[in-house]
Amino acid sequence: MARRIPGEFVPLDVHYTRDPAIRRAGLAAEALFIRSLAHVRLHETGGFVADFDLSALAFGIRRASEAAAALVREGLWKKVDGGWHIRSWEKWNGSKEQVSAEKAAQQAAQILTTHKRFHLALDKIEPKCEHCQAIATDVGSDMASGSQKEKEKEKEKEKESKRKTSSPATPSRHPDFDAFWDQYPRKVGKIDALKAYTRAVKLTGVEPILLGVKRYAADPNLPERQFIPNPATWLNQGRWDDDPCAPRASKPGSSLWDRPPVGSQP
Repeated sequence: MARRIPGEFVPLDVHYTRDPAIRRAGLAAEALFIRSLAHVRLHETGGFVADFDLSALAFGIRRASEAAAALVREGLWKKVDGGWHIRSWEKWNGSKEQVSAEKAAQQAAQILTTHKRFHLALDKIEPKCEHCQAIATDVGSDMASGSQKEKEKEKEKEKESKRKTSSPATPSRHPDFDAFWDQYPRKVGKIDALKAYTRAVKLTGVEPILLGVKRYAADPNLPERQFIPNPATWLNQGRWDDDPCAPRASKPGSSLWDRPPVGSQP
């Protein structure tokens, strides 16, 4: 069995196959585009694809230069000095500086976790640990003191409390969400729906969603309420582009619900 290679991941929108630019660019350009996403994340280039990397990225793809030109033509890549830049890379993945800052924050959190589990909990001072050195500077070498450990725990509790207080419980309300919510025929899971609506608007804009939900709510073949999907599900699946609902069965006995119970008299 092949062993999975661990690594980082790059976001790929589930609706990318609907992108007209991807379709017009062609299969070879699409393969090159997907490979370029992984390449720039692996090497942290901030969305930049260098000229000299094209041959490696296009391995097995005929006419790589034509595929690259198709991506530029459709606006998926932008030609810059020395190579290309992937469209909207910073929007979904952050700049090179932001990625570096996030990694630094993760490393700092790992160091603090190690300090708590293996130094503080075991009353041990590690000379190479910056947190141990900070404590040693403040209170000497008496790290085993129970009062000092309590102070350290209290500080962590205060930081955690401030973090929870400062972080919003719900996402900021999108100005057009109420219009969607008023139209949707089943009102459940409002917070999840708001999150899904905010994401969907970034992908397609407000107008297609509002037109789609208005059309869906007015559909004469709309299923019964318990069979209508939650609004968050409807949004996450991009169903504003769906065809009208299928006609309901109208003849008696045409569905399980219309048939008489088993064993009943005709």
